[in-house]
Amino acid sequence: MTQPPAIRAALTEKRCQPEAVLEHIDEGDDLIVGMFNSEPLTVLDVLEANAERLSGVRIHQIFPFRERRYMHGVFPGLRHVSWFLSPANREAFRKDTCDLVPNNFSEVPSLMRRTTRLSLVLAAVSPPDRHGYFSLGTHADYVASLIGEPPSSSR
Repeated sequence: MTQPPAIRAALTEKRCQPEAVLEHIDEGDDLIVGMFNSEPLTVLDVLEANAERLSGVRIHQIFPFRERRYMHGVFPGLRHVSWFLSPANREAFRKDTCDLVPNNFSEVPSLMRRTTRLSLVLAAVSPPDRHGYFSLGTHADYVASLIGEPPSSSR
């Protein structure tokens, strides 16, 4: 089913460039990133490309799919916090350039709510449908329960 022109125009108007995420990140923020295939690759690229603008930002993730430079401490303003090690970040953990939070998977959303500022949730999603809804696909795991949560600290 095709979208009516008015809905298509409204959805197009809401789209923004990946760099727009930087407007939503403050010093000391905790970014929650989707696991494995729900990693928002373009947004993570923007974070690394603009790392000099970031300070004390922690990127929390379970089971990262791709090894990234920030996992290895390349950017002083970014720190990777792993909630489950994968081949992508095991070496970084061994070299003490990322942190590990031991946990039970079922408790991760609750733990993240209690121990992070829950500043921003970043995940790859489908394009919105004609009503503006999107899908997390097969990775509607811990991030699904955190989307829409207010940050733990007031801005």
